[in-house]
Amino acid sequence: MTTGHNVEIIVKVHVPVVTQSWGPELSERSDLVSEFLESLEHFSRNLVGAKDNMNNRVVLKDTEYAVQLDSMRTAADYRTAGM
Repeated sequence: MTTGHNVEIIVKVHVPVVTQSWGPELSERSDLVSEFLESLEHFSRNLVGAKDNMNNRVVLKDTEYAVQLDSMRTAADYRTAGM
């Protein structure tokens, strides 16, 4: 099962089930329930955005500078290289 599939299950199955079934049952604590459900929906939107970003990620190709960049360990190394 891929991460994308897991995200779809959360967004399309779990969030609606929780929203539709917990809301009416816990109406006496409506403020807490509403806050939780809003947080859950916000989290699921963030997951979808993260999945989309990963699917459309930018892949950089190797360059002649890779060895130089790998050898830099401190901010001073980067400053020296920039001069």
